[in-house]
Amino acid sequence: DIEQRRLFLWLPVCFGAGVLLYFAADREPSLWAPAASAAISAAAARAAWRRNAIGVFRIFIAAAVLFAGFSAAVGRTQRAGAPFLKRTLTAETVAYVENIDDHRAGKRLLLRVVSIEGLAASDRPDRIRVTARAAEGLEAGATIRAKMRLLPPARPSEPGGYDFARAAYFQGIGAVGNVVSRIEPAPAAAAPWVARINAWIDRGRNALTQRIAHVIGGADGAVAASLVTGKRGLIPEEATDALRAAGIYHVVSISGLHMVLAAGLFLWTLRAALALSPALALHRPIKKWAAGFAVLGVVAYDAFAGSEVATERSLAMILVILVAVLLDRPALSMRNLAIAALIILALEPEQLLGPGFQMSFAAVAAMIGAFERRPGLDMRDGPPPPRIRSAVTAALLTTLVAGLATDPYSSFHFHRISLYGIIGNTLTLPLVEFLVMPAAVLGVAAGPFGLDAPVWTVMGWGISGMMAVARAVASLASATRQFPAFGAGALLWMTLAILWLTLWTTPIRWAGLGFAALGLMLAASAPRPVAMADAQGRTAAVRNAPGALDV
Repeated sequence: DIEQRRLFLWLPVCFGAGVLLYFAADREPSLWAPAASAAISAAAARAAWRRNAIGVFRIFIAAAVLFAGFSAAVGRTQRAGAPFLKRTLTAETVAYVENIDDHRAGKRLLLRVVSIEGLAASDRPDRIRVTARAAEGLEAGATIRAKMRLLPPARPSEPGGYDFARAAYFQGIGAVGNVVSRIEPAPAAAAPWVARINAWIDRGRNALTQRIAHVIGGADGAVAASLVTGKRGLIPEEATDALRAAGIYHVVSISGLHMVLAAGLFLWTLRAALALSPALALHRPIKKWAAGFAVLGVVAYDAFAGSEVATERSLAMILVILVAVLLDRPALSMRNLAIAALIILALEPEQLLGPGFQMSFAAVAAMIGAFERRPGLDMRDGPPPPRIRSAVTAALLTTLVAGLATDPYSSFHFHRISLYGIIGNTLTLPLVEFLVMPAAVLGVAAGPFGLDAPVWTVMGWGISGMMAVARAVASLASATRQFPAFGAGALLWMTLAILWLTLWTTPIRWAGLGFAALGLMLAASAPRPVAMADAQGRTAAVRNAPGALDV
């Protein structure tokens, strides 16, 4: 493994360990301490390298990267600092509308605050997220005035649970709430250029969402629109439950699958067109030209899809792969995945704690690890052994491996897994890849010409098939398995198991099964709370004799 330079793959792990140490601190650390430690470790590594002390060099490199991760988390927290609302209040608020999401019960607005009655500028949040029941005709880019009930972002509902307040902090959202009066127009406010660009993109996203939903109609139209624009608010609860139970809800969240398919379509389309010319195909690097075109295409797609956290993470991974193509390097490799992880953690270290980052990288690492060639296999002796004998077998293995890799995080964050996800994904992904996504790209291209309606209709046929599969799988007995909450220690051991099994290639990798067994034992033996209460002390639940919680 060392000869194959596999130690490089552990650098993101060291960086992530530094990020975890930062978030484990019980008070805000200083930046100088980890930064100085990183610099000292790097200097020591350089000295060890000069003396050819390779073992010592590796230790100090690992320490330097760990302290760099700690420093990146401290710096990110300091850069993201914005005022938080400290108490609940109802006040007249003037704000610039940056984003509007349609929901079945109204609209969810992301606002840039101009003023809040009774709050000084130093205590005023930069951004707030509110729900409005009556906001018909409102568009992003408007400046509004309304009375709003605002609250501080919610803390975790249980120990170790999802911390919305932390996520809101890094997004600059300092309050949440709802509109309690009529929304009125206000004099146009001077908004930051980023907010103006976001509002312009959001108007286009909402217009396309409404267009697709109207042409296809019903729940299928809402699902199709969300797959193209990332706007999921119109999807009925029944359809959402079916997609989750079937293990294919990731299809409507614009992330890795969509970015890979979009990049592949951009690259394949231009390369196929250029290959029609023998002169270009034989004498010009059309593959690199197509990869460059795909770079521009996926960046534009990320911006149009709202550039949310999951989309940005996927964009970084795809760009690393496309740049590898431009540099004549292997496109899909564990090293590229490690580079993408380092980039994302350096820019947004807080993503390490989110289920999206964890599940995405675990799935991709597991799939690469499962199909990666092992050292010592010489192609001069013939092709590799035919372990994967058909496309169906490959699809089943891919789904199984990805599911096993993501189940620990699904259980930890959402307390459930989809037992038949392998069936749902195997039957659904061919529809998405060969019908739904090509129709989505063609529909967006045909939209400016007013010729998109037939394309959306064809896309709707694919969505109908996908939803039929989702409902059929969801109807199976025990399609969803619920799990009680377990501690972060168990998740850490399971994460180490995934890393050990995927980053090594020699037989030492199988020691990861022991780490997995330890993680599973810790999860199974996690203590269950005897009582739970909300943060305000207004609601409590106590465990009764049979073991259920009584409210």
